[in-house]
Amino acid sequence: EIIYQLRIGGKMIIPVGNSIYEIKKEKSGFKSVEHFGFVFVPLKNPKEVN
Repeated sequence: EIIYQLRIGGKMIIPVGNSIYEIKKEKSGFKSVEHFGFVFVPLKNPKEVN
């Protein structure tokens, strides 16, 4: 998996549903923290914006 490519102290930020997961690699393993309260909206093509 891609998280195993992190070096110690490295972080990965992943949007999932209405949350953001912050995954950090430490000497003892991985630490995951979920941050709630986000809303993700689709990006628009500049040609669609008037």
